[in-house]
Amino acid sequence: MTKSDLTARLVEICPYMTIRNADKIVSIVVNSIVSSLKSGARVELRGFGSFCVRERKSMEGRNPRTGEKILMSKKFVPFFKAGKPLKKMVNASASAGISADCKLQHSLRNSGGDRIAVKSVEE
Repeated sequence: MTKSDLTARLVEICPYMTIRNADKIVSIVVNSIVSSLKSGARVELRGFGSFCVRERKSMEGRNPRTGEKILMSKKFVPFFKAGKPLKKMVNASASAGISADCKLQHSLRNSGGDRIAVKSVEE
């Protein structure tokens, strides 16, 4: 699912909302997560999962062309850990024989009663 798919789904669920406003809402949510991660904060979405930043230590690598050793500096990378409800929903779909390659659309409910749309499209 892409950002534009998410925007379209939001407009589908809330027909009174314009595409422009839905796009702003999705952008605000994504930008809020990014800015929180930039500042080193942890972001938790109950029933979905949590995002945090992890540090990768500096390590020695090799240039594939020359074989020369290169010191790669430490870096920070975003990390996502799926929550229990999300894991259960994904496993329930997989155990029901639903393939990731086929077209699929489910309307699922998380523990808070909010609707979560999961859509996988063959590309």
